[in-house]
Amino acid sequence: MFVKNLKLYQVTEKLPFGDQEQVEQKLQQYCIKKCGDQDLATMGWTSVIPKGKNLLYSANGIFAFCLAEKEKHIPSKAINELLNEKVEAIESETGKSVPRKAQEELKQEIIHKVLPNALTTTSYVKGVYFPDKNLIAIDTASYSKAETFLTILRKSLGSLPVTPFFTQSLEEQLTNWLLEHPPEGIEILEETALLHPDGESGSAAFKNHDLTTYEVSAHLNEGMLVQSLSVEWDKTLTCSLHAEGSIKKIKFSDVIKEQNEDIPKDEYQARFDADLTLAVGEINRFVNALKNIFAIQEAV
Repeated sequence: MFVKNLKLYQVTEKLPFGDQEQVEQKLQQYCIKKCGDQDLATMGWTSVIPKGKNLLYSANGIFAFCLAEKEKHIPSKAINELLNEKVEAIESETGKSVPRKAQEELKQEIIHKVLPNALTTTSYVKGVYFPDKNLIAIDTASYSKAETFLTILRKSLGSLPVTPFFTQSLEEQLTNWLLEHPPEGIEILEETALLHPDGESGSAAFKNHDLTTYEVSAHLNEGMLVQSLSVEWDKTLTCSLHAEGSIKKIKFSDVIKEQNEDIPKDEYQARFDADLTLAVGEINRFVNALKNIFAIQEAV
């Protein structure tokens, strides 16, 4: 379980995870179900491990969850074609045009008819709770998906007091990294996005570009601020830090990923445990570094 993105939240009160069986029962009440004939989508918890039995995954003092969403797909083009055929048939038979409101009703009838046989896809959002750090880390680049994850977890547990890990924009600090130098352990890579504070005086983006060049510093000296910046941390991982607090495009170094290569892939449970432990350990270290770099205060 090597994460690709991170949304971080601090838990402001200790969560009642002492009784894991009770937590499991609460999650089961919101487990994922198949879409009914007239459901466009359903959402709920599933096992972190494919085909696993338990919804709550626990290992080495952390807890992992997986939120699944099953969504039916009805191509709008196909619906519109069916609608046009029906409208043409009615107009040909009656000699009158079909009003817009009536067309919308026909469209809903068509959707109602095809919905039971629509194809369904499933997407997943995983998250980890670090009790000792009072931290929840969610593997998504989407703010709305992270909020949905927290909402379902809050409903399941009954309470989930959290605040964003980053409560202020990081644009000034990230900009200073380019203008001066990055903190110890951070190496600036070759991608950034810049924006003028007024939102109207221009923007600039650089990819596969030396960010120490005059071209970049000129934009910064004109008042532009960094909105995203690609970095390497501790020779362990690379990522893109965003001013609003998202951490995207996480890639672990080969040295990290190869540590569990000696575990056969057919021993899925053992390999998953080892990969999760390894990834969580590195994320834990990375978050500790971010706390120090950005002077993040404990929420509890």
